[in-house]
Amino acid sequence: MIDQTNDGIVGIYESFSDQKYRLACIKDQGVYKLVFLSAGSSGYSQWRLGDVKAILEPSATRGAFKAKWYMADKTISQGIILFKGATLSITIEGASEG
Repeated sequence: MIDQTNDGIVGIYESFSDQKYRLACIKDQGVYKLVFLSAGSSGYSQWRLGDVKAILEPSATRGAFKAKWYMADKTISQGIILFKGATLSITIEGASEG
């Protein structure tokens, strides 16, 4: 059951930005990934349910991850993902997209 294996990071997250997208954080063979669920803007028309939005690499700080982040056009950027309580914070290098 998910309640028995939930580590406080796995779950569904919704943005408050203009993109209004929803992401799920999953743990796939020991690797955290953010997967696309939906978006409220037309800039995500090439995205499908379950597409990988980011692959997370753990850091020395609990809840902080380095990320390979897939932008709206599916180009790759680097970023930092922070999990704190029920909040997911995303910082993408040199990008206006979250």
